[in-house]
Amino acid sequence: MTYANGDDNKGEWKDEKKHGQSVMRYSDGKTYKGEWVNDKATGFGVIEWSRGDRYFGGLIDGKPDGEGVSEYACGDRYNGSWKDAKTRGKGSYTWRNGDIYYGNWVAGCKLHAYKATCLLSMLKALWSTATVINTREHGRTLMPQAM
Repeated sequence: MTYANGDDNKGEWKDEKKHGQSVMRYSDGKTYKGEWVNDKATGFGVIEWSRGDRYFGGLIDGKPDGEGVSEYACGDRYNGSWKDAKTRGKGSYTWRNGDIYYGNWVAGCKLHAYKATCLLSMLKALWSTATVINTREHGRTLMPQAM
């Protein structure tokens, strides 16, 4: 079926809704191949974007959810858990230069997870040398030592 906006769907239907295996080609160049439930991409599928990025894995309502892999046109790759189209839970991110981060992910922090870990370590080190001061407005406050 071809839609007025140029999107094209080839696949299974049930009660006039996409249901079962299908291939959806969108007018913007994106392609989805996989399972549909009641007109929503749900189950296992592969999404490919025209810029070269690709996702394959679990989806709920068209969004990555569960276990999946994202391969980026730049050569980077994420392999792990997803929730509502964001990295969440255990996963690994491999940069094209071979660097790898493996660990827990929260709220889609795929690129910043390593940096966030480094920032947390730096803040812990900074505050471990802090001095307690008393202020009338805020009570006891930690002030880092001058660097």
